[in-house]
Amino acid sequence: MANGALTHYDRPRIAQLCEKAGLYMRALQHYSDLPDIKRVIVNTHAIDPQQLVEFFGSLSAEWALECLRVRARARARRLRGPQGQLRRSVPRAASSCGSKS
Repeated sequence: MANGALTHYDRPRIAQLCEKAGLYMRALQHYSDLPDIKRVIVNTHAIDPQQLVEFFGSLSAEWALECLRVRARARARRLRGPQGQLRRSVPRAASSCGSKS
């Protein structure tokens, strides 16, 4: 850096900005702390599946399992209503699939 323009790359700050902008895969690539990764990993709807698989491959087995648990819990919460009951659309979809056979 001859001009001294770039002397420090603040990975956590860049990751935070990426997360706020909805660039979740980029945020994951910059975060290095498990709590940050777990917070971002629930946004898998916005991440390319192949990139997500590669990201999980870069984590330790322990961290990957923990992230999968967090994703599963988040998905279960989305499938449940405010009172903890499954949304009506899930049983309806299941019954309509069963009636087509």
